[in-house]
Amino acid sequence: MLALPRSGPVLFVCLLFVGIIALSWPLPSPIFVRRQLEMGSLTESFTIHINGKPVAPVAPNTDSVVQAQLGSEPATFTLKDGRLMSGDWILGRNLTEDRSMLPKKISWFKEGTEPATRLHAVTAFEEGGEHKLKFGGGCLIAEEDEILVDPFGGEEALSALQLQFRK
Repeated sequence: MLALPRSGPVLFVCLLFVGIIALSWPLPSPIFVRRQLEMGSLTESFTIHINGKPVAPVAPNTDSVVQAQLGSEPATFTLKDGRLMSGDWILGRNLTEDRSMLPKKISWFKEGTEPATRLHAVTAFEEGGEHKLKFGGGCLIAEEDEILVDPFGGEEALSALQLQFRK
């Protein structure tokens, strides 16, 4: 039988305990790392393109809330404190939307109106040298030129979105 010095069993138990703790310590996931790098503001103005088509500006003389659409003319945006602005309008996702698992509407809200105060925050993050946007955790998608948010933020949605910065 192998003879251990008197401190051997105590040292073995301590090393075993440290090993178990070290192996069970959670490593940062890619989602956690991405969230650390999310920004609520960008310094430059930009346009948003989904599947190569730009997000269109709001038509003149519209109501205080209107569904966002893709079009031929791009709207120019700024991102400041979680608000995606284009002139007097905010592009956003309503906090009081339905709670289904379906994609959620993205709408234009007139700044200064009551519905514009109830919006999910918009954040930007950099991935692969490109900036991407998240609307309340989801990514922008387009279906029949209507702009929606995929609440699960699939990779297809991320790859279809492009921000083009204005100089």
